[in-house]
Amino acid sequence: MLADNSTELGSTVFDNNDIECYLTRIVPEGFLVQEKETEVIRFVKTAYTESPCESRIKKSISEANKKLDSLRTELSTLTSKKDELEKQYNEIYSRAKVIKSLQKVFDFLDKKITHFVYTSYCKIAIVPFDEFMKSQYTPYDKNKLKLLCLYGDSNGDMQWKINEYRDGSGSWSDCIPCSSFEEAAKIVEEICLKEFEDIRKSQDITNSMNAAIESAKKIGLKIPDDVASMIKERKKANLIQRKESAIKDVEKINSQILELEKQDV
Repeated sequence: MLADNSTELGSTVFDNNDIECYLTRIVPEGFLVQEKETEVIRFVKTAYTESPCESRIKKSISEANKKLDSLRTELSTLTSKKDELEKQYNEIYSRAKVIKSLQKVFDFLDKKITHFVYTSYCKIAIVPFDEFMKSQYTPYDKNKLKLLCLYGDSNGDMQWKINEYRDGSGSWSDCIPCSSFEEAAKIVEEICLKEFEDIRKSQDITNSMNAAIESAKKIGLKIPDDVASMIKERKKANLIQRKESAIKDVEKINSQILELEKQDV
């Protein structure tokens, strides 16, 4: 606070350098003051009834306290919103966890998905998250996330599918999100075991069965002896059939050559 004509003589004042003085006289141009330590009397144009430094500190503290109160209020508001969102999240999660596929939605949001099991086009593969999700086709889509969707029907059956492009304009493939390589390997094992049962029941080996066999080898899953024997016998039978067909084709060609030789040019 600035000193003025009403300031009492002999009272303590401060100059611009925050030196403590006694006010000895008020003059038109300013003030005569006597330094307390040196008792030197000098003229100052401006004097303060409070230490300028102390005043600035008090002002800074006051402003800091106001800012602190504002931040505390903001923190309280954000905490309340966070608690409400967590409550909503837990309510949704508790309802969704009865459907296994929906649990992976939360794992995806929590960045817990590490691998995908790819199960389309007679192919079974375990692919890391980043490699599986990033498009590699066009410059426009390169390094962008592909479109991942969860499809379902009224009876609760659900299936994850991924599109080769992020805008959904490409082809769709079946996939299964997993939270670890071990989980993915277990899913591949289950798929392979089902295919092995189909091999036992079938008289032929389909492309999906061949994919299961190759996938089983990659994850170190032992192919059952009876299945391995069936595969060997069916492959042998297919080769014999191809051989017999090839022999018939050769005989037919040889016959055509003989006929050609008998003809006049």
